[in-house]
Amino acid sequence: MGIPNPASLKASILNELRTELKTSGENGSEAADRKLRELAGIQDGLVRELLDQKMLIKKLETQIGDLAKQLEDTKKGYSSCSTFCSSVFSFCCSIFY
Repeated sequence: MGIPNPASLKASILNELRTELKTSGENGSEAADRKLRELAGIQDGLVRELLDQKMLIKKLETQIGDLAKQLEDTKKGYSSCSTFCSSVFSFCCSIFY
């Protein structure tokens, strides 16, 4: 599941808040507008936090990819070393036995 578009997320939340405020029977359009602005500010902060986390996840995915490549390279190096050591051991055994 992907992260939704911030603009559509914001519009959806604001529409839900407007509907909720209208049905709650709150008096005074000024108080309702103030509450909407406050909630919109909170929502903006949440969207920014979500985008920051998405960027962090991308960086972590890149680091994991780099570490996986390093691990694979290390395994290849170990395999070569193991083959070499096995050859040396076989050679030594053939000399002494």
